[in-house]
Amino acid sequence: HLEKGALEESFYSWNESDFYSVMKKRVLERLVKLKLNRRGSYEICIKAFMILFCFWFSLYKMYTSTFGMACMWSMCMGVWAHFVGTCIQHDGNHGAFSQSKFINKAAGWTMDMIGASGYTWEIQHMLGHHPYTNLLDLTEDEKKQMEEDCPMEDKDQESDPDVFSSFPLMR
Repeated sequence: HLEKGALEESFYSWNESDFYSVMKKRVLERLVKLKLNRRGSYEICIKAFMILFCFWFSLYKMYTSTFGMACMWSMCMGVWAHFVGTCIQHDGNHGAFSQSKFINKAAGWTMDMIGASGYTWEIQHMLGHHPYTNLLDLTEDEKKQMEEDCPMEDKDQESDPDVFSSFPLMR
């Protein structure tokens, strides 16, 4: 349980602008017009099944093939692991995979299946990514205004830490 004021307020003030409410209204109207569910559908379940099947099939073939073929299958598995993270886990942790909270949580746990932490991703994504999306540190912004490229070591790597927080050994 966090104390009040323990976290910084979001950079954006949702009350000062109609942007969020207008955008949400338009998205919901579009979903109604196209007769699509806001959360989950049979199409997302079919997509998830296909991705998981291909991931596990690639893993199986990687372990049961000769070395050369195993290298090829490991690359395939890496591609399917990417789709697990971007198409299943991301939607699940955002609560968009299903109407069911449990199924959304289970979809989010697929991050653990590919070697990262769904729990860590969820915390970092909501606290480390969403409040700071599209924000640059002042030094980098000032250099851009002067049409200078900011060297990589000066870039603010922590403003979008999803990959690094989910895979701590990459830091």
